[in-house]
Amino acid sequence: GASPTTGCVPGAAPDCRDASDCTEDHCDASTGCFHVPNDGACDDGAACTTDSCGASGCRNIPDSTMCNSGCTTGAVCMPGVGCTGGGTMSCAADGNPCTSDPTTCDVSTGMCLHPLRDEDGDGHIIARATGTSGTVTCGGDDCNDMNGDVHPGAAEVCNSIDDNCDGRIDEGGVCATLPDTCANEQRISLLGGGGGTPLSGSASGNNTSLADNYRPSCGGTGGHDAVYFVDLPPGALGAVDVTVSTDNPGTSFDTVLAAQVGGTCGTYTRACQDDIGGGNNRSTITFCVGAGSGTGARVHILVDGYDGNASSLGTYSVSVSVSPHPGGVCM
Repeated sequence: GASPTTGCVPGAAPDCRDASDCTEDHCDASTGCFHVPNDGACDDGAACTTDSCGASGCRNIPDSTMCNSGCTTGAVCMPGVGCTGGGTMSCAADGNPCTSDPTTCDVSTGMCLHPLRDEDGDGHIIARATGTSGTVTCGGDDCNDMNGDVHPGAAEVCNSIDDNCDGRIDEGGVCATLPDTCANEQRISLLGGGGGTPLSGSASGNNTSLADNYRPSCGGTGGHDAVYFVDLPPGALGAVDVTVSTDNPGTSFDTVLAAQVGGTCGTYTRACQDDIGGGNNRSTITFCVGAGSGTGARVHILVDGYDGNASSLGTYSVSVSVSPHPGGVCM
């Protein structure tokens, strides 16, 4: 208070505390109380809230849009908790026959992806597709996007289709001579045999364009068949074992093998085998040819499809090996 003789004397300091627990309270001798907000003291740990300090305390304003970036939708921001709920954005088909559906969402952009179709996974985009308005051009070069063996650069084989998408079918003489009948029976040359190793040879092809000309005796046939022969060496001593097999990666369908030693091509009664065993629908036959008939004998071989439907069409690879029979005599 004031004194007529001494002037102003010290009094009680003002109480500068306010109603907010997030402000720093100060007193200035010239201006009085003032309050500095401390926004950092209001951090609620939720990244989706805007945190600030005011005269009445902390404010944590939620922003749910921050919870729905990328492919997330329907999430809600809760102060002190963060983003809750929500799910992955659903992408509808775009109605374009050239793109793959259902589509997926790209997390980095939050956009629905509609990739151009490569249904057979051969690395070539479909050239044309049929939609509700008819056939449209897709900009790719794959003339058959449902067959991974058909695309530009593929090898043309004799199968009545355009394998390399050049607009031509079975060009390049691939069907010039087919092992289709006994008139076109093709030789499998036997090589090796030195140092005790077996003689061996092989052939491969595609039976799609072949006919069903012959029926082996072990049943389950009726597919398109191919015919081959091997000539046993005239200098063979004693009996030999002849093994014929389609059990290799070059064979893509269920095969039946049969053979005939000597005689006329087309009978195939010497040996016959449908499957190697459970789970393996390829075939292997082994039969002994005696010294008398084996010297210079011709072995006729039939590679047949099992059941005559689409599953018995495709590529085949047949191998032949000839080795001495233990004991030198067929039993």
